[in-house]
Amino acid sequence: MPFFFGVLFAYLAYKTFRDGHLDHPDYLINDQGVTDNTKDSPVTVSWDDILKIEMTPNNAVMQIGILATSTVSDEAQKATALKDNLSNNGNLAFYSIMIDGFRYRQKPFLKIFKELERQGIEHNPQILISEYIDLETKRKMADKRDAEIRAARKQRKLEQRMNNPKKTLVATKLVGSGKE
Repeated sequence: MPFFFGVLFAYLAYKTFRDGHLDHPDYLINDQGVTDNTKDSPVTVSWDDILKIEMTPNNAVMQIGILATSTVSDEAQKATALKDNLSNNGNLAFYSIMIDGFRYRQKPFLKIFKELERQGIEHNPQILISEYIDLETKRKMADKRDAEIRAARKQRKLEQRMNNPKKTLVATKLVGSGKE
C-alpha cells in the first residue's frame, strides 16, 4: 500500500512540475482572440466570432463560458465537439470554450474574467458579457461592510472622546450632579 501512495505522489509531483513549466498557458487571451490549450488540439476563437462571455455557476464551482459562432464546419467534427463539450463542461454543450473555476483560485479566476471582459469590449463591443453575482454572497459581503462601517464609526467616536476629555468630563459632571 505505501508503494501505491509513493507512485501516486511521484506522478502528481511530476504532473504539477510539468504543468508549471509548460511553454504555453492553459488559456491565451490576446488581440487575436481566446485560445484554449487544455484540449488535445488547441481551439482558438477570434473576437469577431465570440457572441457571449458569461460567468456561470456549475455545481460547487464557477465557470466562464465563451459562446461563439460555430468554429467547426464539418458535421462529423461538430458531433465530436458537442460530445467533448458535454463530457468536459458538465453537460453545458453550447459553449465553445469553458474555463473551469475548479482549476484556479478565486483571484486568478476573476482576473481571467476581467481580462476577457476588457479585451472583449476592446476588440468586439458587440459581445454580451454577464458576470454572475451570488445573492447570498452579496448579502454576506453587505453585512460585513455594514459591520466594518459601524466599527469605524465607533472607533472615530472613541478617538474624539480621547482627544477631547474635558467636553466629555463636563457633560458627565452636569448629568451626574443632578442640576438641570
